[in-house]
Amino acid sequence: MVSLKRLKYVTAYKGGTGKTLIATALTIFYTRRNAKTMAIDMNANNPDLSKILTNMYEDQFHVMEDYIRWRFPIDETEKQLIVIKPIEPKWSGAEQWDFLKKVLKNEKNSASIAIVDTHPSIQHLMGTQTNFKTLGLDIYHIWDLAAPDKPDELGKIDMAIKWFHENLNFEDENIIHVFNPHSAKTPRKFFSSSLRNHWKKYYGKKIKKVIAVSWNTIKEKMLNLNLEFSYKTDLSPSKLFEPWGEFFGDLAETIENMSKECKKGRCAIVNVLPIFEHFDLSNFVVGQTYAKNRNLRGIQDDLGKFYTTIEKFEKLRSNFKL
Repeated sequence: MVSLKRLKYVTAYKGGTGKTLIATALTIFYTRRNAKTMAIDMNANNPDLSKILTNMYEDQFHVMEDYIRWRFPIDETEKQLIVIKPIEPKWSGAEQWDFLKKVLKNEKNSASIAIVDTHPSIQHLMGTQTNFKTLGLDIYHIWDLAAPDKPDELGKIDMAIKWFHENLNFEDENIIHVFNPHSAKTPRKFFSSSLRNHWKKYYGKKIKKVIAVSWNTIKEKMLNLNLEFSYKTDLSPSKLFEPWGEFFGDLAETIENMSKECKKGRCAIVNVLPIFEHFDLSNFVVGQTYAKNRNLRGIQDDLGKFYTTIEKFEKLRSNFKL
């Protein structure tokens, strides 16, 4: 059905977790590596990906049957970037997947890789009856501490854990778990300095062996965390999210131990992406939307170390035929 090599699908259990940042960084990275890249903005609440990427070409669009399409060259080369946004927002999971499949069918000869920024909820994937393997799909799912002052976020965490627990059934390495604790009001150092240093050393290296952190390992920790949440819902927000912080610490220790083993055996973890650098999403989006004469290089420079993290991770993954 689809002539894409890969479909990169960025999602989370709620908004404000960094989906647009990751989708933007992925789009820049693959546009520079591939002749044809397509970015699909299905974020119904905040369609910022299309705003950022089409700033300097905002008038160069075509209105298709039910979506807007931008197409423009990159850096005076044969490479091109296509940006897609639905005319009417797609809210439900069924609407999102129907729209996505239609775009992929219509644009099947337009791109070799597509990056999708989604409406903020893992519910998109629920009940879609989608065969993930046939799509060449990578799911970048973000777990973070986005709003510790909103206890209702716990229900969304529960929902995401439950969905992963019951519905996701394909290879571990096709699920990229992005751990981004830095959008919390008081970020904590969930990842140790030794883990940071170790990852920086092997990021981007050509390592021969691939290892995926088992989803069962992550799931077990999250289910235990979920129980702790359930018993603490009468606490203040600052206390309510303490187990979440403990979870990051436990998971970081697990990843660190696996990383040390990888160092000995020349292997690399390719399905866990820890975000070490804090980034102000709101200011970035506003700045990119209203900046004049903006191009991909300028956006990349403004992303700074955040982009570098994504770039190194994708280069590491690209060494393997997943």
